[in-house]
Amino acid sequence: MPPRAQARMSPPNARAAAVALVLACGVAFAASGQPMQRTLDVGFGPQRLWIVDASAAVSESVDLGLGEVDKSGLARPAQDGPILAARVVVRAATDAPITERRAADNALAIGVAGPTIVAHESLHALPGWWTVETTSIAEAIALADALRADPRVAYAAVDADPVWSTRTLPSDPNFWRQWHLSNAADPLFDANVEPAWDAGFTGSGITIGIVELSFQRTHPDLAPNYDAVNSVGTDAFIDSHATSVAGVAAAVANNGTGGSGAAYNAHLARLVYGSNSVTGSVLAHAGDIIGVKNNSWGPADNNLVSVMPPEIAAGIEQGIATGRGGLGTIYVWAAGNGGNVSDRSDYDPFVSWRYTIGVNAIDDDDDASYYAEDGSGVLVAAHSSGDQSGTLNRKIYTTTTSSSYTTGFGGTSSAAPLASGVVALILQANPALTWRDVQHVLVNSARECDFGAEEWITNGAGHLIHPRNGFGAIDAAAAVALAQSWENVGPESSFDTGDVVLDLALPDNDPAGVNVPIAVSADISVEHVELYVTATTLYRGDLYITITSPAGTPSILAVNRSDSGDNYDAYRFTTVRNWDESSLGTWTVHVSDRGAGDVATLDALRLVVYGAEAGCPGDWDGSGGQPNSGDFLAYLNDWAAHEPDADLAPPGGDGSWDSSDFLAYLNLYVQGC
Repeated sequence: MPPRAQARMSPPNARAAAVALVLACGVAFAASGQPMQRTLDVGFGPQRLWIVDASAAVSESVDLGLGEVDKSGLARPAQDGPILAARVVVRAATDAPITERRAADNALAIGVAGPTIVAHESLHALPGWWTVETTSIAEAIALADALRADPRVAYAAVDADPVWSTRTLPSDPNFWRQWHLSNAADPLFDANVEPAWDAGFTGSGITIGIVELSFQRTHPDLAPNYDAVNSVGTDAFIDSHATSVAGVAAAVANNGTGGSGAAYNAHLARLVYGSNSVTGSVLAHAGDIIGVKNNSWGPADNNLVSVMPPEIAAGIEQGIATGRGGLGTIYVWAAGNGGNVSDRSDYDPFVSWRYTIGVNAIDDDDDASYYAEDGSGVLVAAHSSGDQSGTLNRKIYTTTTSSSYTTGFGGTSSAAPLASGVVALILQANPALTWRDVQHVLVNSARECDFGAEEWITNGAGHLIHPRNGFGAIDAAAAVALAQSWENVGPESSFDTGDVVLDLALPDNDPAGVNVPIAVSADISVEHVELYVTATTLYRGDLYITITSPAGTPSILAVNRSDSGDNYDAYRFTTVRNWDESSLGTWTVHVSDRGAGDVATLDALRLVVYGAEAGCPGDWDGSGGQPNSGDFLAYLNDWAAHEPDADLAPPGGDGSWDSSDFLAYLNLYVQGC
């Protein structure tokens, strides 16, 4: 809370006594100055104020209220009022024949009796506005009254310093249960939404579509945010799961019931899925209005490779191409709950696709939930149920059917709408972000979680990455802060090797397998890497598949498991683990048959790299060619001037310009182009 606001919360004893007298007697209280009761409009509509000292140049006031009761029938108590000044703020009428510099003189020529004019000046940043200083608040009130009667004046009011209300946590009676939004037990282990809310980002103006069965649109914590116009599908069957998902994303705050959603001012659209054609249609529906589409569903968590129906793929592709005016709809997808049976989200074509944001779950101890699936396509993690080792083991409090609430929601079904809510905050902070830029913001603002987990590695671009947690836990405050200053990346570039025909027999039950080098001649700053695998086998679960980038970052795409399906037919695997690395160089694909009794053949591979053109990071002055002394000096100048783009270490910057940034540039300089 700002110091001044805090001071207003604790008024001096003399002022407190004055307020008590006003409330008790309704008469003037003894004071050294001249108290005054007056209804004033100081920019927020009429307020009935008790002015502590109207003879002073500055005075506190008490807001007495404008009636005995408010519209709800409850009495409105007296409260702190604005601090008033002996100054009048004036705005000229648009057709007034007066210049800015002479405005005050001409307006005062109406011959106001009484006020002593001390000074007047134009507000140079606001053409047509000026202020007039008097010797007392009483004189300022009289002057404002007189000026409002002059046709040359459009506005005149006593200048006031209002009592601003600092944004606080939602007042909903069960918000205290929503540890995933505000964790009282350990403030680090939540989505860090409070600073984002305090900055004014609550999802206002953003619509989140809930793609699944119908949520209860009449629920008191959902109805005020329900977007009937852009919803599709019937609510013949109201689903508790969908209702809980909607509440996590955007339940209404401060309405005296239940709890809050992560984006409590966002709109909610009901997008009821069904057949493949229906689901494809709703995934593309109202793309210019529904900016975020949450999907807390997917194939069964059973270790089996799944294929996306083309109708559904077409709906997502349509949303990416045309949604949000061509910036792309943001598709958030639950990464799956099969980690306890060794399922991987790599076998889920919805999560393992560059067009979606795969979200895994972490628990109330900030560790990966026991059911969280490994997957090289997982982008981030968000809080949900799943703590089996901690003392609290809390699940998620949210809405459910029959206008009720549950304390038992969880899974990646809950992590995904928490992420969708944060994405709504990001889009409110910067509506110009493309679907790729939203992913960049999440990658660069996520924080490390699951501390001590051995699987964390640093990729070739300096990003921490984990097989279950992706780039880390979603941090709403860091995300909206980064979004506000984010400069959109350039158009998407790609490099496609086409089918590399191999026809390689894989040694049976031999983890050595085969290693296939694939050369990439394009220098792309990597975002997504797709590997299409074609293999002949009678038992698909025997095959173990990895890909390693030129920078040495490995991605596991498939492990030996119980999957009795046959063959891979140009199956697409996706990894995000090479984010911001250079694509240039040799990528190594490893495939091995780790089960006995079936002979497999690796028929073909196809590698596609997506990202932005890398250019030459060491070419600091933009002159082209290999870095030279001019680039070195240009960086030194920007580094010394604390230019934001010179804050290189860690990737994304840390707000300081020190030797680590200098060394990071030296590395770019040495690497060349």
